[in-house]
Amino acid sequence: MSEVVAALITTVGALAGSFGGFTLAARMQRRQAKEEDERAQRDAERARAVVLEDERHEFQLTTLLSLQELTRRMARRTFLIIQQDRQTIESHGGYRMLPTEDPEDFANSVEFSHSIARVTNAELREQLDAFSNLCSTYSMPPLDWSDLSKESALVVQEHRFQELMESASETADLLNQRLRDELDRNAAK
Repeated sequence: MSEVVAALITTVGALAGSFGGFTLAARMQRRQAKEEDERAQRDAERARAVVLEDERHEFQLTTLLSLQELTRRMARRTFLIIQQDRQTIESHGGYRMLPTEDPEDFANSVEFSHSIARVTNAELREQLDAFSNLCSTYSMPPLDWSDLSKESALVVQEHRFQELMESASETADLLNQRLRDELDRNAAK
């Protein structure tokens, strides 16, 4: 009987040990699986973040390239309006007619405004906004245009021309710098 009890205790001990070992192994496998799942999820999130960052920079590059052309058009249009006003002042002694409205100019202005909102760089966005406001302001005669003499009106137009030249140059320089930054980033990939 003592042999049976000893065998029974040995068997029960072996079964308990096996059960404990299986339980411990199952816990370890679950913990490893959980860690692997978490690692895979982190890796997937990092990969998605990289893809999103690349897409954001590609979008920014496209926006900046578009703004380069739109800025040129806005500047040219406003320069032509200033020149037309100057010619009107010289021939009629003052402002006589509003600039002609071109639907394409309006569409460019709207596209320019929408593109400004897509710029991620705050400094560039502010410069583009200021340039847009200047172009809008200089597309119309001054508020006190009826009180201006011919000479004063020509001085105003010359001042507008110079200020627009400076703003256009500053805007183009900053835009080109941000565009180069984006291009360099894409080239470094």
